[in-house]
Amino acid sequence: MSDVDCEFDFWPEAQLQALAANLKPHTSEDAPFLTAKLPAEKDLTFWGSVAVECMPDEAKETSEADLGAALANAVHCELGSRDVTLVDKGLWIGDLSVPESCAAQFGGCAAQFCAAASA
Repeated sequence: MSDVDCEFDFWPEAQLQALAANLKPHTSEDAPFLTAKLPAEKDLTFWGSVAVECMPDEAKETSEADLGAALANAVHCELGSRDVTLVDKGLWIGDLSVPESCAAQFGGCAAQFCAAASA
């Protein structure tokens, strides 16, 4: 298996947008991107198809299952480590590193945290 690049801070915008678009259906107003009910890491049907869409170059050299497993692990590590709390509708507090996360930014939540931090 080749090295799979799941370091989101270095992904091009188009890849991050594709990832965010695939994860958005697992969110709601009361559970934004960072607290989403992500598909299980073992759901390689979901993660494999998302990985092929987000990482087409890697998909040429790596099996869909291996690519999906790497992406699932990376997303769960990135978003699962976020510690956030809903204070009021649309107002979340928590992990101050959220605005620095490219995955979180394209998930549409960094603005909520930045606004809360500046209030």
